[in-house]
Amino acid sequence: MQSLVIVVVVVVVVVVVVVVVVVVVVVVVAVVVEVVVAVVVEVVVEEKLGVVIFCLCMTGRIFCCCSIYVV
Repeated sequence: MQSLVIVVVVVVVVVVVVVVVVVVVVVVVAVVVEVVVAVVVEVVVEEKLGVVIFCLCMTGRIFCCCSIYVV
């Protein structure tokens, strides 16, 4: 009976560890992909004015950070 309890405890611990590792790996991969795929768009509105709109958009989220630079 004791050996059965030990086996069950070991199995539970192994399953928990595997789940935690998988979750961590998935999160890390998602963050890396998001950073790599981050779209950087530069739009020159008017060359004569030298105004540049710089947008950084993160994939997976509706998030764009736009800055206007006067060159």
